[in-house]
Formats: sequence, C-alpha cells, structure tokens
Amino acid sequence: MGLASPYVEEYDWISVEDDSIIVDDWSEGFSLVNGREHQPPPEKPCLFAYIFFREPDLFNPNLNQDLPSLREALDFAQRGEFSLWFRESERTSHGTYYPTYASNPMGTKESQPQFVAKLPSTGRWLLDFHVPSIGRERYTTGWKIAFGIVSSYREERRDLGIHRFEINLGNTTELDLSEVPTGWNQLGIFETSSQDVRVTLVEVTDGVAIADAVRWTPVE
Repeated sequence: MGLASPYVEEYDWISVEDDSIIVDDWSEGFSLVNGREHQPPPEKPCLFAYIFFREPDLFNPNLNQDLPSLREALDFAQRGEFSLWFRESERTSHGTYYPTYASNPMGTKESQPQFVAKLPSTGRWLLDFHVPSIGRERYTTGWKIAFGIVSSYREERRDLGIHRFEINLGNTTELDLSEVPTGWNQLGIFETSSQDVRVTLVEVTDGVAIADAVRWTPVE
C-alpha cells in the first residue's frame, strides 16, 4: 500500500508592509462603540423543552471572538437582533493567521466599529480600508419547525452598502463597497497632527455593513 499524498491547498501570499500600521477586527485597537454586547441567556432549557417548545430567545449561538456567527444563526435571526454585529471566517479577509471580518445586516444603527491606532510619527498618511471578496452577505430571515427539528428556513442576500467613515482628524469619507474591488481601497490622504488616530464606521446606507481592517501608510 502506497503512502498517502500530503494535503496541499493554494493560498495567495500577502507580504507584510513594514511601514504600514494595520488594525483588523481581531486587533486590540478594534472595538464596537455606542452599542450593547451579545449576552447569552441566563438559563438553558431542559432537553425536552428545547426540542418541543424551544423559543428563539433561549438560543445561544456559537461565538467567534465574542461575536456570534451569522451563518449559523437560525434561531438567532428570529430574535430580531440584527443590530448586533457578527463575525465570519473568509480567506480573502485580512488576518495573519485567522482571516475574519465583522458584519451587520442592519448597518450601524446601534453600534459602530472603530479602529484605533498609534502612528510612529505625525505627517501625511494614506488610509486604506480592506474589503473581503464576498459581494453579497447571506443571512437567515425565518425557519419552520417540524417535530422539534428545523425543516426549512429562508435566506436573503443583501449587497454591501455605502460606508461613511469618520476620522478623528476632523475628516469624513465614503466608500461604496458594492463597486470596489477586493483588497485594499483608498479612503484618502490625511495630515495628522497627533499620533493617535481613530477611524469609526459611523453610517452605512443601501446594504450590509462590513468591518475588516484599516491600514495607515506614511506618504513622503
């Protein structure tokens, strides 16, 4: 019997930008502001009650770095809590070891993602926003129960929306994610008078909100 061949998967190598400062959704500088965190139910129902009489409010979804997964949220969708942010794995997202992005089907109505960084110097800096290759976001809008089992469910797909960013340097800028390519997209060049910079996604219209990563690069 011959030896099995090793498993090999192609992966696009992304080099590290030495002069750039990157904050992604797993970085310490990433947070959700002006909103509430996901809270699990205080008590879990017994198995019989969960199978035959379960209510959506009793469902506790799997969490990915403190955020629930949208693609596994069958019951969670029924709670009408799409103001919450979700985290998904996607190989085209930015991430050194575990590429993910955060998304919100309802935009930034209750909470806004924020990317905070400390630049090594003041001056002119180029700001980019990273967009994963997802095109449209899928989420569950309803399900049917038969004998305590999810027999079917409905899904909708929404385009990525127009994102408006606020930079603490006194600037705002917009980016229509439905029209930009995958990868880094320029938000603008800014003159910084402070090394402490903050980028907040303050509003999203006409689609789903995405928070993947921002990059600051010095401009000579």
